[in-house]
Amino acid sequence: SGCDKNTGKCNSTVYVPGDSTMYFMLEYTHKDGVKTRSNVFKVGSDETAPADEITRCEFLGSLNQHGFLSPYTPEAATFVDVPKNHQCFSLVEGAYQEDVLGGSADGSFGPDKNMLRAEVAKAVSKAADLDTVNDGMSPFNDVEGADWYYSPVMALYFEGVLASEASNGQFSPGIYAAVNWVNDLLESLEINLSPMNRCSLLKNLAQHNLLTMYTPEAATFADVPTNHDCFPYVEGASKYNVMSGNPDSSFGPDTSVNKAEVSKTAVTVGNFETTSA
Repeated sequence: SGCDKNTGKCNSTVYVPGDSTMYFMLEYTHKDGVKTRSNVFKVGSDETAPADEITRCEFLGSLNQHGFLSPYTPEAATFVDVPKNHQCFSLVEGAYQEDVLGGSADGSFGPDKNMLRAEVAKAVSKAADLDTVNDGMSPFNDVEGADWYYSPVMALYFEGVLASEASNGQFSPGIYAAVNWVNDLLESLEINLSPMNRCSLLKNLAQHNLLTMYTPEAATFADVPTNHDCFPYVEGASKYNVMSGNPDSSFGPDTSVNKAEVSKTAVTVGNFETTSA
């Protein structure tokens, strides 16, 4: 890899999982001080690799699908590039009305523009009406208290949906957000904001590869016998110190969990040290 000190552009070689083809990625420093990238090109080819970055229009569709955005249909269009016959018209207008996403000074919205992870975090935080976080602490070495995206990223973290990123210490705010990453984040957030018990929380962690199931011959807890549908999840949580039981040898699989317990569990599965920004 190498960088041009005059343009600020850098290049590096990357590999696509599941594909033995080598790819060449151009990067540059974003104007807001976060690092992002341009298109990904196959080595020796002028063709771009299949892009999976989410557009603003696609993002609003995902918000709507997961119940975080309602469409709105005014008589006149707000943005010059999203007329009334545009497929995303009602969602764009809904996002504007709810202050989830705005447009540019020239009156455009940019429905086909890709979104950075930092932009996604800010929009999701607003759409889900998450609490503002300004405690000055961050598990991410690329998200600091002075960053404009600090509060929304931390709000998502405290909702327990960024445990995987926290375990690596990297949120990567300046890369374009992939469609699958956004949908996984929204799915997790939708689940975490819904009423949840200890059993469903553990199942959700396992679904996202954040909990290893374990099936011993005998049950550890009296209320989670070997034939209980949550048995392997509970035993895995106990074995790997993700979640413990009660003094009376019960686990309470149907006990409701609050945000504090979700956050505590996310920290445990993340297995990282919190650093001061």
